[in-house]
Amino acid sequence: MLSDRGAFAPSLSEMLDRAIAQHQLPPTVVVAVDGSSKFGCSQYINSSWIGPHMDHFDQEVIPTVESFLGLRVNQDQRMIMGHSSGGFGAMVFAMLRPSRISHVVSFAGDCWYEHMYRQMIPTCISVNEKYKSLSAFVEAFFSRPNPMSQSSSAEIETMMLMNMCQCYAPNPDVPTLFCDLFFDLHTGELNPKIWEKFLAWDPLLMVDQYKENVRTLKTFSLRAGSRDQYGLQLGHRQIAKKLTSHGIHHELIEFDANHGGYYFRFFDAIQDVFSSL
Repeated sequence: MLSDRGAFAPSLSEMLDRAIAQHQLPPTVVVAVDGSSKFGCSQYINSSWIGPHMDHFDQEVIPTVESFLGLRVNQDQRMIMGHSSGGFGAMVFAMLRPSRISHVVSFAGDCWYEHMYRQMIPTCISVNEKYKSLSAFVEAFFSRPNPMSQSSSAEIETMMLMNMCQCYAPNPDVPTLFCDLFFDLHTGELNPKIWEKFLAWDPLLMVDQYKENVRTLKTFSLRAGSRDQYGLQLGHRQIAKKLTSHGIHHELIEFDANHGGYYFRFFDAIQDVFSSL
């Protein structure tokens, strides 16, 4: 989002600088939080293995940035926004800690786990059988100088799925993987106790439990590509349906895109939030 895009496509920071200079936006502070981990992502939640990322964002990033810049900000002036895992993080932060922010934008945020994660099981099993164990696969993955370019799509998806297990079902006693899998590596059948840990973090289910927290927000926006390969636009539709049933104002926006490649739409979301103030 922030890196140089070359001659033709401006980065998000360049888009914001230009809009502020041309008085299309008031001065704006945009903070990009690094939620990555060795295995991929933290999901921006507290994990006993990956770390307390939600506490870090809430208790350290927000006050440190605002203090450093000398800002006097209330929650009505704060928005949280993210894409994919970041979109998930934005939604759950808003549900769990609504007193900290008032505006939420999720771009293809992880949800509808019954589809999203279960569809990855056959791929993970095939990678496990190829390497004879997931531990052997992990060791091979990290032995490559550039794993993301030197691994197959199936291997990258398998690493992502294990990373999700570290977030939702961490277990430091499991060597190499540091997590419990929610399915059997031979048959693919679910482990109900571990799967329940996943479902407890599904925004599609959380929205019912935390609907009163969501109700306090000023804006709640769900945005995704209409061709998202993980079906997250469908998950967003289901969340929107529940929000409607609870009488909670929100917006549901879809555009012609798949899961990624539309970082520039963050700019539109920032503009939309300003127009609502």
